[in-house]
Amino acid sequence: MKKILYILLLLATVSYSQTITVDNTTNSPADLVNLLLGNSCVEVSNISISSNQSVGYFNQNGSSFPINQGIILRSGNILNTQGLYTGLNLSTTTSGGGSDPFLQNLSNTSSGTTSALTDLSFLQFDFVPISSSFSFDFLFASNEYGQFQCLSNDIFAFELTNIGTGVTTNLGVIPSTSNPVTVKNIKNSAYNNTCSSTNPILFSTYNVDNPPASTLNMRGHTVVLNASSAVIPNTAYRLKLVIADYGDTDFDSSVFISGGSFTNTLDLGPDQTICAGNTTILDTQLDNTYTYQWFKDGNPVGGNTSTFTVNGPGTYMVEITKGSCLLTDTIIFNDLTVTNPINLQTCNTGAASYTFNLTTNNETQLGINDTTYNLFYYTSLADVTANNPIVVPSSFSTATTQTIYIKIFNSVTNQFCDAVYQFDLLINATVNATQPLDVEVCETTGGTTYLLAALDSEVLNGQSGYN
Repeated sequence: MKKILYILLLLATVSYSQTITVDNTTNSPADLVNLLLGNSCVEVSNISISSNQSVGYFNQNGSSFPINQGIILRSGNILNTQGLYTGLNLSTTTSGGGSDPFLQNLSNTSSGTTSALTDLSFLQFDFVPISSSFSFDFLFASNEYGQFQCLSNDIFAFELTNIGTGVTTNLGVIPSTSNPVTVKNIKNSAYNNTCSSTNPILFSTYNVDNPPASTLNMRGHTVVLNASSAVIPNTAYRLKLVIADYGDTDFDSSVFISGGSFTNTLDLGPDQTICAGNTTILDTQLDNTYTYQWFKDGNPVGGNTSTFTVNGPGTYMVEITKGSCLLTDTIIFNDLTVTNPINLQTCNTGAASYTFNLTTNNETQLGINDTTYNLFYYTSLADVTANNPIVVPSSFSTATTQTIYIKIFNSVTNQFCDAVYQFDLLINATVNATQPLDVEVCETTGGTTYLLAALDSEVLNGQSGYN
C-alpha cells in the first residue's frame, strides 16, 4: 500500500510541475512593476493594485505555457488559476477594484449593451519613457470559453493615459484594429457552435477537452499578443492594467503579462551626412540622474553629459547607465559626397556681354540633397570670405571668361561647409564649319553604317571644338 501511495504522489507531483504556479504573497506591487519593466530604465511612481487576491506573480514552472513568467490579473482569486484544469473554482469574486468608466464604456461599445462590469482587478503606475515607443507581450484566458462564449464579453484593457493631456488609449487590442481583446472578439466556434468564430486564429488552447494536457486551471486562452504604443519621450504617462467580468461575477477571466517584455529603447535618430565645417548636437533628452559615456569609432570621447557635439564623420555611440540599467544607441555620420560642378560655355558672337544660368550647377548636378542643402555662388574668393554671393545666379552676365565659386549651406544646421567648389564660364571663339567632301561607300545587304564623327577634323579644319 505504501508503494502505491508513493507512486500516486509522484504522479501528482509530476503533473503539477507541468502547470503554472501563482504567488500572491512574495512580490510587492513595486516588485510586480519591476518584473514587467525589466531593465528598461523607466522612471516609475504612484504604483497601486486592487488587491493581492486578484493581482500577483505567475511562473511557467517548466510547463508548455507560452509565457515564462510575469504578472497575472484575474477577475477573481488568482490562486485558483494554477494547477491542471479541474472544472472547479471557475467563478470567484474579488474586491478593491472599484469601477472604471473607461473600461465600462469600452465594454458598452464592444458588446452593444450597457451591462455593468464586476470583479474589477487592476495594477496601475505612472512612468516616464525615454524613447518614442514601447511594447510588451500578454495572453488572455477565460472560463467563459466554450459553453458561455456566445453570451459573455469579459474584457480587459491596458489604459495608457498622457497625464498632461488626459487622453487615454487602450493598448489591449486585436492586431491591426482598435477593437478590445474580449471573449466576444476572440473565440472559436469549434468549442461552441451556437455562435460563429471571431478571430479564431488568435485563440490557442481549450483545456476542457484535454485536462491532463492543461497548463492552468482555466477553460481556454488566446495566443500570445502584443501591446504597443507611440509615446513622447520624457513625458509622464499612467498605465492601468485592468480586467473585469461582464454582467455578473460568474466564470472568471485572466490576463497574463510577460515579465521583462517591456521594451523601451534609446534613439539618437537616423544616420546622417556631415561636411567639414558643420556640427550636429546629439541629444539623449535625459537628465543628470543618468551617467553617460560617448564613443567615436569605438574610442571614448566627451564628458559625462546628456549631449555630444559631432564635428566630423564617424560612428558615434552612447552608453547610458542608471543603477543596474544600461541603454545604448549608435548613429553613423557619413562624409558629404559632392560631384564637381561642370563648366558652362557659350559662343563669342561679338556681344558686349553674355548671360549664364549658374544654377545649371544646382544641388542635383552636385549630387546632394536639395531639401537639406542650398548653394551660394560667388565671383571671387574674397567674396566667399565676405559671404557676398551673387544675387541672381540664374541670369549672371559677364563680358569675359570668368571663374565662379560655390559654397554649400546646410539649411538644417544653418552652417556652411568648409569646401569651396569652382567652375568656369567660357566664351569660346566662333567656330566656322568647313564643308567636308562627299563620302562614297558601297551598299551592302542589310544596310551600310558610317561613323559621322570621322568627319569632325575635316569640318573643324584645325579649330577648337567644344560641347
